[in-house]
Amino acid sequence: MENEEREALRIKHEKELEDLRQKKFDEWSERKKREVMIANEFRKLQAEEEAVETNGSSSSIHNPNRRADRAFKRWCRRKDEQSKEEKRQLRLETRRIRRMQRRSIKRYQLQQDLQLAKAFGYS
Repeated sequence: MENEEREALRIKHEKELEDLRQKKFDEWSERKKREVMIANEFRKLQAEEEAVETNGSSSSIHNPNRRADRAFKRWCRRKDEQSKEEKRQLRLETRRIRRMQRRSIKRYQLQQDLQLAKAFGYS
């Protein structure tokens, strides 16, 4: 009998927990739906504002899209920085190569001088 009461209490407790979980999940789901709805409304308002700014034409030459213009400028700036960095790397590489060539030329000239000196009897 005591086991049956325990089992009944356990089942009742599990049912309450399951109901609570379901309630929390439903609240979370509703909150997420509201957030998505608000985000969609915000996007619609932004689109309407952009349309008003551009006088109803989103592809007008005279009234360009500000956000796209900003993105294009950012892209151009990135490309410019990349090209500057590539030029800098090339400059450093050519300096390094020239320095190595000068050193090897000097080394070669010194070897030639030593061979000539040995040929003329200097040691």
